[in-house]
Amino acid sequence: MPIISTPGYADLEPRLVIGYEASRALRTLVHESLDPGQPLSYVTLQEAGPRIGTLSLLFTNQDAAHECFNRHAKKLVHTFTHPLVHTMTMTYVTAGEDLTITLDPDTSKNWIVQIPFREVNT
Repeated sequence: MPIISTPGYADLEPRLVIGYEASRALRTLVHESLDPGQPLSYVTLQEAGPRIGTLSLLFTNQDAAHECFNRHAKKLVHTFTHPLVHTMTMTYVTAGEDLTITLDPDTSKNWIVQIPFREVNT
């Protein structure tokens, strides 16, 4: 199972990751030349930015879902690990638009927490 670790708190274990979307801002700069005798452009190469995106987690326990929701509303740094999908492992903060919690309309007992994240270095 995936695990969310937060210093000073017990680990959270969602039942499933039902959504993961990440992107990175590209920071390479292209400088167009206006001089017809020069190359068309000059390029400043830079690394892409950190991952930003949304992590959607399914909880079968109402209390755990609300703990996840409430914890991510605080000023904390979290670590996400998934034993089967190592590329999703990251240290992150909640950042972006809205943190949401939803009662799963199909089951009326599972809970979905959507976490907007930004990867950070620690």
